Amino acid sequence: MRVRVAAADEVNKNKKEYEYFYSILTYNPKTNEQKKYSPKIGANFLSEPAMAMDKEGNIIFAGLYSETNKQEHSKVLNEEKFYSKGIFITKYDPLSSVELYNNHYPYSSDLLKTIVSDKKANEGEEVLWGFSMDKIKFRTDGSVVLVAEKSYTYTIVHSNGSSYTNYQYEQLITASIDQSGHLLWMQPIPKLHSTGLPSLFRYYSYLIGITDYNVYFRLQ
Repeated sequence: MRVRVAAADEVNKNKKEYEYFYSILTYNPKTNEQKKYSPKIGANFLSEPAMAMDKEGNIIFAGLYSETNKQEHSKVLNEEKFYSKGIFITKYDPLSSVELYNNHYPYSSDLLKTIVSDKKANEGEEVLWGFSMDKIKFRTDGSVVLVAEKSYTYTIVHSNGSSYTNYQYEQLITASIDQSGHLLWMQPIPKLHSTGLPSLFRYYSYLIGITDYNVYFRLQ
């Protein structure tokens, strides 16, 4: 089975605005059959996803979702970064074309308050930006651990014309999802890796270990 992900947008005729989504395209070389699956979660915008396949051959597709498509704009940021309201996860059987589950979970107020000020967290708006789904890990019982990471680069130009580019890898958000796709917990993991030298990337990472009950991180 060969799998790839394609991104697309379309106009929602009822809301008269664009929705941004992804399609999973599968190809079975034995039967020469192609299939397309487009998960919809009830939010207008999906972003920064990751994909993995479990031991039964089911596809786990997870990422972030937004209801506003708001982006972070800055004179020093090297790219626009999306805001997000929470995480989504879908499980799909490509052989039978059956969606096994499809859920999304907003960030809790308590989680937001560990990352942004209480005032921002209580505004009721999307306040987290720059996150992308980085890891999808499986437990032996079929449950899933998701890890999203905040990353961005920025450039500062000095008055003499010289410039400096910095690479930031910050906060983690990790979530535990049971075999039926239900959220068990979602927690922030504080982290800050910052460097102006891309050659040092291999020293700026984190390791994750998983048992049946616990998730372990080692920041290095």
